[in-house]
Order: sequence, then structure tokens, then C-alpha cells
Amino acid sequence: MLTVVPLAGGLNFDPTCVVDGDTRPLRDNTFDLCTVWPREPDGQMIWTLGDSHAGHLQALLSALHDRTGVGVHLIETPSVAFPMMPSKPFEPRRRIYDRIAEKLRPGDIVLLGRLFLNRTGDGMLEDVPEWSVELVKLARQLVARKVNVVVVGPPPMFHFNTLLPCWRARSESSGCEIDRTPAAKRVEQVQQILRASALQSDNIFLFDPFAVLCPAGAAACSPFRNGQAIFRDKDHFNSIGAEGLAYAFFAFLKSNGLFAKVVWK
Repeated sequence: MLTVVPLAGGLNFDPTCVVDGDTRPLRDNTFDLCTVWPREPDGQMIWTLGDSHAGHLQALLSALHDRTGVGVHLIETPSVAFPMMPSKPFEPRRRIYDRIAEKLRPGDIVLLGRLFLNRTGDGMLEDVPEWSVELVKLARQLVARKVNVVVVGPPPMFHFNTLLPCWRARSESSGCEIDRTPAAKRVEQVQQILRASALQSDNIFLFDPFAVLCPAGAAACSPFRNGQAIFRDKDHFNSIGAEGLAYAFFAFLKSNGLFAKVVWK
């Protein structure tokens, strides 16, 4: 189990901050264990919601808290994206968001992560257009409260099912890389929909990890950096990969005016 401090107070993130409504229920203390308040009384909060692609940001959020003092919250709901679609309700997630909504303050950020790409074929998941409609509805509800919404776009999706053979090679030329051009085309399908959503509400911002990890001009995308694995499987960051994105994410928020008073130390 991966442990990340301060989220879950040093307990294992899974199951403490993972709610599936079955073996990992929403408990009375889940919200408190999975919320770290800002160091300054009037500091900003980042409220993170979504499926395992929100959950894999845990080390990024911990690094942000450590380096900036911003507050962070993360409860992963596996296979349940947020905002939820009418066709896919999940009562524990609704209850979690209701508690978040009570605590939102001007300047806070609602951070959304979800699976966008089809794991069994090319292209994106069929529900992304429907989800994007709910995204715009959520953002428009939050405008009046001066709360911004940040969506984390898809990372590269690799072809391996387990990283072990790649890890044995421990090399950025391990044979586990993917060609950037077709990978970028898949990601661009999603980005087009996200950009269209952002045009409909001024408080939607898009963070693109693919552009950070697979920059334009690169021939391939690798699950390694500097000899270290940054993915735990084909499309989830491990703690090293997520933490490695923390400064890029901070710079993104800063450049978009979402972290006006926040300093990286």
C-alpha cells in the first residue's frame, strides 16, 4: 500500500481515502482524515474529486502542501468520475461533495481527475462528451462563489499491463515507450472537448500532463525519467511521477492567476 503524508494522517491512502461503497465505505472520519487544512487561516484549498485518476495525484497534492502551505483534500471514488452524470449516480460521492460545498471559499480550487482514454482500444471513452456537459454545469454553479475548476487531462497511456519487465530494464529506452504521434492524437480528442467546455465558463482551466511528460518534438513517451519509473501501470502515476509534476502544476496555477499569493518554498 502507498502511504503519503499528510493525506490520511500517515495511514495508508487505500483504503483510508478510497471509497467504493463496498469493502471501502464512506466512514464518519473519512472526510477529516483526507483533508489537510492550509497552514495560513485564510489560505486556499484544493478540493480534489474523481476516480483513480484523481487518486493518483496524491503525491502531487502532498508536495504542494509541503512547499506552499495550500490546503488539500482527496477522496478517490474508483470508477466514479465527478461531476457525476445522471446515468451514473453514486451516493457516497454526492455526500462528500455536499460537505465540500459547505466549506468552499472564494479562491478555492476544485480539481477534477478522471479516466478519459479507452484502455481496450483507440480513442476516448464514450461518456466524455456527456461528462463535459456536467462539467460546465458545475463550473457555472461555482462562478458566483469565485471558485475555479481545474481539470487534469489524460496522461500518456502505455501498452504494458505490468511495469515489471520495464522496471527490470530501468531505462528510458526499455522498449516500453510509445510513439508520441499516435498517443498525442488520442489525447487531442479529449483536449478538444475540454477546450470547448472551457470556452463556456471562464472558471474552467485545463492542466495537460501529457504536454509536460511528452513535450512537442519528442519522438516517444517513456514511463521512466532519470532512470526511475514514474508510472505504476499503463496510465496511473506512481508517487514519484505524481510528485514530479508538482512544480509544473504549481507554475500552471500561478500563470493562470489561480495562485496569486501562493509561494513555492
